[in-house]
Amino acid sequence: MVINPEGATLAALDSIARHSRRASGDSTLIIIALGYPADAAQQFRASPSEYTRKRIADIDRISRRLRPDILIPAVDPYGDGARAIGAQNPEY
Repeated sequence: MVINPEGATLAALDSIARHSRRASGDSTLIIIALGYPADAAQQFRASPSEYTRKRIADIDRISRRLRPDILIPAVDPYGDGARAIGAQNPEY
């Protein structure tokens, strides 16, 4: 499942948590990836550090509410990510 930052509100995550608990069984892995906000390029240009802080807060909220088996902090960083915020150094 991909969750965009606009959808990472507490209410939305609680709703997803209720649904995923009902749908998951013992053998079902819950895999969640964080997508990019619609205005990612604008946010990143304005302040890369603030953009990163917000994404880390999203990851924290998602991990605490949904407790996924696997959490991917960025969808396709060299494809979708490069289109959303531009190509970044591998360290980023």
